[in-house]
Amino acid sequence: MYGSGVFGGVPLMILMWFIPVALIIALMVFLTKRPGFGSGKKIDLDIHKERFTRDDIEKEEFDQKRRDIGN
Repeated sequence: MYGSGVFGGVPLMILMWFIPVALIIALMVFLTKRPGFGSGKKIDLDIHKERFTRDDIEKEEFDQKRRDIGN
């Protein structure tokens, strides 16, 4: 009543636009923040650095893995 229309007018139209836009933004954030997105070189090198600092691997093995990764 009073110009609200059949389905609620402006508030419903805002929801009809907000929900799809919010879903698209959430999907984009999810796809770009997951670990498999982009290059894994940084992640791999960080893992080997941690192993080297804990003395799980020797310097020669660390250097070889760093060369294999490409850094």
